[in-house]
Amino acid sequence: MLGERGTAANNAHHIREIRKVVKQENPEAYLLGEHFFEATQWLQGEQEDGAMNYYGFAHPLRAFLAGLDIAYQPVRINAAELDQWLRQARAGVPYANQLAQLNLLDSHDTARFLTLLEGDQALMRAAVTLLFTYAGVPCIYYGDEIGLEGGQDPDCRRCFPWESTEWNHLLHDHYRRMIRLRKTHPALRRGDIHTLYAGEHSFVFARTLESDVVITALNRHPEKARTMTLPIWQTGSLATRFTDPENRDKFEVVKGEIQLTIPPKTARVLLAS
Repeated sequence: MLGERGTAANNAHHIREIRKVVKQENPEAYLLGEHFFEATQWLQGEQEDGAMNYYGFAHPLRAFLAGLDIAYQPVRINAAELDQWLRQARAGVPYANQLAQLNLLDSHDTARFLTLLEGDQALMRAAVTLLFTYAGVPCIYYGDEIGLEGGQDPDCRRCFPWESTEWNHLLHDHYRRMIRLRKTHPALRRGDIHTLYAGEHSFVFARTLESDVVITALNRHPEKARTMTLPIWQTGSLATRFTDPENRDKFEVVKGEIQLTIPPKTARVLLAS
């Protein structure tokens, strides 16, 4: 709504001019747009660097893990449909802008993701893993990192509980681990993305940048583990082994593949080693 007479009229022109001035002042400045729906036309490299990625991240992840659509109505999609939604959202956007998309689970305008999951801590940790390993910029809405809940606006804007005895330290520690992982691995910041598996409940993708390869594997099934063969050869990686940094499990690459088991309601991260 940066256009004329309080409308979106000539938005594109005005944002282009804003971009020119901002980038002249600071070429590293980040121009972010608040869009609740699809924003491809603003993300072609001449207007915004990134948008609040509701359409290409928050909404599909909510549908897949919480079973709710944009209006909080019941919906059911499988991992193959999740993958298709994510691919479609990425397809019309230059990759530099994909890497600058502001990925979020919730915000000041939406119910908190943990509340949508009905307090399911395991699924919340899995969602956080995707937040930090998917292509784009992870955004933490204050309080999510310590388990703050909240329904639709204004309940999602509860005061932050400063007393640490009220925090969910297991979730907080998970956020801290994922932040360290992202800072350590350039593939998570600048690498490409490739789907290795997408079925009913399980979704696996790889982020690669030269020799740095990070695999994220998610299984949302509430009770059953999922064992699969992953085609590592598709990433072009020459790594002979992958390691889970959380429990130090090792997975040998045999003929370009690894065997992986994902427990229920869990997201695993594997690193080339």
